[in-house]
Amino acid sequence: MQLGRHLGRLLIGVGVGHLVVGVMAFHAPLAAIFRDGVVNTVPLGVDFDRQAAFWFLFASPVTFLLGQLTSHALARRDAHAVRVVGWSLLGMGVVGVSVMPISGFWLLLALAPLFLSEARALQRQTASAIAMSRVHAASGA
Repeated sequence: MQLGRHLGRLLIGVGVGHLVVGVMAFHAPLAAIFRDGVVNTVPLGVDFDRQAAFWFLFASPVTFLLGQLTSHALARRDAHAVRVVGWSLLGMGVVGVSVMPISGFWLLLALAPLFLSEARALQRQTASAIAMSRVHAASGA
């Protein structure tokens, strides 16, 4: 099985996993947010637990979206977009691990090389296809 074409789904899974972990880890602050009606229930600088719950869970839909965009980029064989995601994951992972070594940021560091490798493979395939079409056009066929 070629992992490269499943990288988008892998990120979607990370987003879903992040949501599940967040709901379990922040059950009490989330319950308080919902009990208080959600709107304007995370005041800045007042309730750290609610802030942590919000920001932890905010990463879930962002990661899910990034996974969907990656799936679309892979379907279109867009090496540039896959490369941008790979470097972004690497940057976020480096910063995240530096600030919070005991965290899930290590997963981003593990995923980044897979994205960068897939981007290189897509780039090679595109270059090869272009070269073949030039040879085909030059042969008059």
